[in-house]
Amino acid sequence: MIIKGIRIKNFLSYEDSGYIEFDRGTTVMIGENGAGKTAIIDGIMFSLFGKNERTRKLEDLHRRGTSKPLESELVFEENGKIYKIRRIWSNGITGAYLYIIENGEEKLIAERTSSVNTKIEEILGLDSNTMANTIYLKQGEIEGLLSMQPAQRKEMIDRLLGINKFEDAYRLMRELISLVKEEKNNVEKDEEGSESDLENLKKQKEDIEKNIDDEERRIKRIEEELEKLEEEREVLDK
Repeated sequence: MIIKGIRIKNFLSYEDSGYIEFDRGTTVMIGENGAGKTAIIDGIMFSLFGKNERTRKLEDLHRRGTSKPLESELVFEENGKIYKIRRIWSNGITGAYLYIIENGEEKLIAERTSSVNTKIEEILGLDSNTMANTIYLKQGEIEGLLSMQPAQRKEMIDRLLGINKFEDAYRLMRELISLVKEEKNNVEKDEEGSESDLENLKKQKEDIEKNIDDEERRIKRIEEELEKLEEEREVLDK
C-alpha cells in the first residue's frame, strides 16, 4: 500500500489540515511536541479502519470546542489501483465511503462502515489489529512484533511484504511449465504421424516453446523479486 495523501477536519488539534500529499519513498514529519505529527498518523488509521488507536473512543478524536463533524479523506494505491476513503463522525453517527479512481473519475464501490471496513481488509490483505501491531508502531509499542514467536514473526513479515503471493505465483508457474513441457513431448511424438498433420503439429510445438520461454522469463523476474523481499525480511527480522 502506498499512502498518497490525507486531509482531516475537526480531528484532534486540526480544524482543517488541508490536503497533505506524500511523495514516494520515505516521509519524515518534523515538529515540536504537540504540533500534530502523531495526529496525522491517527488520521491515517481512522481513515483506513474507522478506529481510534489511542483511547478506542471515536469521540476523543473530535476536535474540542466545535460542533462541526469530524471528517477524513485518504487516498492510497494498492496493486496499481487508486482508492479514496471518506469517513465522517458526528454525535455518535458514522459514515464511510470507498471509491476507486479510474481515469480521474471517482466510482463508489462501498458505503457504510461495515461494508467499507470489509472491503478495505480485502484490498489490503490485513485488518486493523495487524496494522496496529506491526506497520503502525506507536512510541514505545514495538513489543507487538518483537514478542511474537520467530515462526509467527516470519509469517507476519512474509504477509506484509507480499512474499507469500510471489511464492504462490512461482509455484503455479512451475506447475504450468511442467504441463506445457509434457504437452510439447506429446506433440513431438505425434509428429511421427501423417504428413498432412505435420504442419499443424509443428505450429503447436512452436507455440508451446514460446509459452515455455515466456513463463521462464516471468519466473526469473519473480525469483529476482523474491530475492529482494527476502533481503527486506532479513532486515526486519533482526
